[in-house]
Amino acid sequence: MRNAPFTDLFSPLEARVLLSDDHANLPDYGDATPIELSSRDGITYSTEIDDAVGVIEVASDTDLFRFTAPGDSGVSAMTVYQRDFGQLAAMMELRDANGAVLGTGIAAGGVSFIIPSFMLEAGEDYYLVARSTSPNGSDGTTTTGRYAVFIAMDITPGTGGRDGGDDGNGDSGNGDGGGGDGDGDGETFAPDDYADRDDSPFPLFPNPLNADASITAGLQHPTDSDAFTLRLPGDGPIRLQLLATEREGDAPADPGFAPTITVIDSAGAARGVSSGALPDTLATLEIVGEAGENLTVVIESDDGTIGGYTLDIDASPALYHYYYPAGYSTPTIEEFVPMVNPNDFDVTYSVFAHYETGEKTDLLRSGTIKANSRGGITVTSARIPGSSLTRQFVPYAFEVVASGPIGANLGHYDFGATTGEAFTETLSTRWEFAELQRSEDIRDFVVFFNPNPGTATLGFTLLDERGVMHRFERTLEGGRRGGINVDTDNEIPGEGLYALWIDSDVPIVAAQTTYDITNGRGDGNLGQPTAGSTAGAFAGVATDADTQTRISFLNSSGDSARLRITGSGLTAPVALDVPARSRVSVTPAELGLRPGGESSLVYSATAPVTARVMQFRHGDGDAMTSTTEFGRTFLVGAAWVNPRSPGTYIERLQLLNPNAISTDVRVTFLFTDGTSESATVRLGAGTARTVAIDEHQVIVRRGEPTAFSIRVDSPLPIAASFSHYDLYLRGGWGTLAAPLGLSVPAAAVI
Repeated sequence: MRNAPFTDLFSPLEARVLLSDDHANLPDYGDATPIELSSRDGITYSTEIDDAVGVIEVASDTDLFRFTAPGDSGVSAMTVYQRDFGQLAAMMELRDANGAVLGTGIAAGGVSFIIPSFMLEAGEDYYLVARSTSPNGSDGTTTTGRYAVFIAMDITPGTGGRDGGDDGNGDSGNGDGGGGDGDGDGETFAPDDYADRDDSPFPLFPNPLNADASITAGLQHPTDSDAFTLRLPGDGPIRLQLLATEREGDAPADPGFAPTITVIDSAGAARGVSSGALPDTLATLEIVGEAGENLTVVIESDDGTIGGYTLDIDASPALYHYYYPAGYSTPTIEEFVPMVNPNDFDVTYSVFAHYETGEKTDLLRSGTIKANSRGGITVTSARIPGSSLTRQFVPYAFEVVASGPIGANLGHYDFGATTGEAFTETLSTRWEFAELQRSEDIRDFVVFFNPNPGTATLGFTLLDERGVMHRFERTLEGGRRGGINVDTDNEIPGEGLYALWIDSDVPIVAAQTTYDITNGRGDGNLGQPTAGSTAGAFAGVATDADTQTRISFLNSSGDSARLRITGSGLTAPVALDVPARSRVSVTPAELGLRPGGESSLVYSATAPVTARVMQFRHGDGDAMTSTTEFGRTFLVGAAWVNPRSPGTYIERLQLLNPNAISTDVRVTFLFTDGTSESATVRLGAGTARTVAIDEHQVIVRRGEPTAFSIRVDSPLPIAASFSHYDLYLRGGWGTLAAPLGLSVPAAAVI
């Protein structure tokens, strides 16, 4: 397929540069560079890491590659990534033998990847196009630079010579996909799912923004092992854990299933071997790596036990990205972004505003946070006219980009209705909200941000009180914030209570802001970034007479959910039914919680649910979703107390230990001058405690107005949340504490 000379597509200057181009350009398919796919196990075929490389010489340059599918493949992935940090905003296209576009890559952080949802057919030719896309300033990328292409695919049995399995004494496959796995004594096992230790490892592609990766697999016979490979995007720690997982069709796990994790470098040397497991995991391991390293992760069982597992990897990205999609500036608003650096080294940061209309992005401020210190910026202050760093009266989303892991919070004070929340690094294609309201008294907003360079298509499902679903669709330009005003949007059928879920074709971030305009109070919270969870918890729910508390549950699935609810304020477990595709709201009194103080709530459910608590107190409100992932380290960026005005600042840290054994939690206060001080909180098995931060001696004895951050460390997975009320600025907010590192699903603990 040969077309006109490619230089006709470029300017004369670009053509002169491209005459010495390294790879053919669109539409010169006949000269596309072939990519060879190889395999040592007959299952997984891939390029060698960095085998297909090139350079985008000018912004309009394109490079063409061709590969032939060695067998039918329903599991495949292609990626192009920058070889020099910050030097290329990479983009990829997949085309068929006729040049028709089959898919365009998701691009972020100098990486673009395609995971087709369709079968690649044996013997068919496919083309990959490497190019640049519009740089995202927060990624520090350019329109030119060096790149590498990597392809991996699993071949369907019978179409590509898949290994027939392991008979317990070595390979015995005949290449036709037949056979199965045996133990050498006639016992048969399920066909192996991933390559063994000595075979070509299956590639994992860490999320380009947060460097996380996850895969579910299993050891399926006593001598089985699974091997995975990944390329590290940044310098720093790599945390790995195995969680027990049951997959449909797999045999039940052996009692005492005890797999191990081994990490091997490109020279074949072992970088680390797990020597045990933290509570609620099968195995854990932490090592330190360097950007660009290629590592192999091997899962095996020394004692021959078998079972299913999920491998979670928390690597270090080149840059850390944190988001919150709700920001707004007027002459009457106070808005802050406090940040905390929990590391033993200084961290540089940049704060961006991504607008709903007009110019897309402003860099608000860059700076450095000293090691183990609190920092942050003032976005706008009503007390300093003309101080706003953002365009006023134009909604925006926040993005913080940092050179190391940090915590960030929003504090937004509008003298009557205050919102606040921890920023998140989580992007998802599904976001759920358990309760929205359209009424004279309440104004609910759902806001979202698309961090991708391309346009996102968002599908909205609105569930009314009758269980009727109303569906509509919107698009959101790349790098834009968008939103829905529940009070005025034409797709909202009328007054009433609703639930909402959003399905996006690319990962986004979404949040909810609620205002009680009659009483001048409200708060905001991130949505639930999944289709619910079968377990969750609230570390603290207010039950005193002066607080109006409402707990909402959404079941978006097609199955009815029965919840079993326990808590420190309940004398016995409570059952609550949430029918399929419906929502339920209850008060603490309706659940039977003892009045006065605070109570923890822990629930398990027969179908996934999303939960949210909204509490109106101290003249304002605080809201948050339930904890569905328990962690061992948490950060709260925004804490501020003036010990000279006791009772004016009310700060509470809620901690919940869902485990069957007690634990000691270390709470560390980090101050702006780099000093810190710690205290220990004892949590009994299955208990919760509320720490009055504003009354804590670490803060009181400082004797002066104090800005600080909080770090929480626990040997066991726990839940942590935080509420802050500033009665001088007449506002308050609540948030889940931001997790740092790997977490454990609540369903694995409860």
